[in-house]
Amino acid sequence: MKELFDTLKKKALPAIWAQGVKLAREDSVSLEKESDGRLDLRVRVPARSAYLTVSLFTRDLEWTCDCPGPADPCVHVIAALLAAYAVIELVEGIGLWLAKRWGEYFAMVVTSLGLPYEIYDMTSKITVTRVIFFVINLALVLYLVITRRLFGVRGGKDAYEARLKDESILQATIAAAAAAAEPASLGRGERAGPGASR
Repeated sequence: MKELFDTLKKKALPAIWAQGVKLAREDSVSLEKESDGRLDLRVRVPARSAYLTVSLFTRDLEWTCDCPGPADPCVHVIAALLAAYAVIELVEGIGLWLAKRWGEYFAMVVTSLGLPYEIYDMTSKITVTRVIFFVINLALVLYLVITRRLFGVRGGKDAYEARLKDESILQATIAAAAAAAEPASLGRGERAGPGASR
């Protein structure tokens, strides 16, 4: 989806892009059908009560719209793309905010989706900027895989969970405070130990 986003951003006129953003913000886009590498979305035309169909082909980096307008990409394609992209970013954000394991996988996959597009760009012309962006994107993917122990790297999920369960500084402080408070309670006639009785 990121490659399609970048392609449409490059091809769209600034005025068309701005109108597409406005249309997407008006909640005018709904998903009609999704299949392998293809999204069919309905876009409501604000001036009338008609809907247009926009198809986004995420693998082929192509799109269609059944509007009669001369612009390619048109406002409806931009609005559909932005709505679909917003959903992906929202899912990623929720997964990471809730500290869910699937959110980390989702973030890594979404980040890595740009790599093939960047490699393709470098086959046509290698520039310092393209190489820098590719290296940064690759470093982010590797960072996520290694530090979050995704796909079994560095022990995988078991090692990741074990690291999370290790005693933290806060837990050590709480345990020390509880241990310091225990002798004070012993002076009030209570006995120490789990099996202690009166």
